[in-house]
Amino acid sequence: MTTAEAGPKRRTGVPGFLTAHGWRVVVGLALVALVLYPVVSDNLYYQNMIILSLLLAIMGSGWNIISGKARSSGSGRTRRHSSR
Repeated sequence: MTTAEAGPKRRTGVPGFLTAHGWRVVVGLALVALVLYPVVSDNLYYQNMIILSLLLAIMGSGWNIISGKARSSGSGRTRRHSSR
């Protein structure tokens, strides 16, 4: 028995149907649904909400990348020093 087999099995929190290939299937189905939605529905309100949601998701990802780069540069003080 190797060290990886010893001990209780850890649960990853991912359901069985969402394994490595399962995520690709779910993302693929979501993309197909987003592409086909304007063909199926002519409701402009929901189409506008989908577009705005996608734009906000892109903006949030960009903001996350920019703030991560700003923190990794190490500029500025990161700790307060006591005045003793």
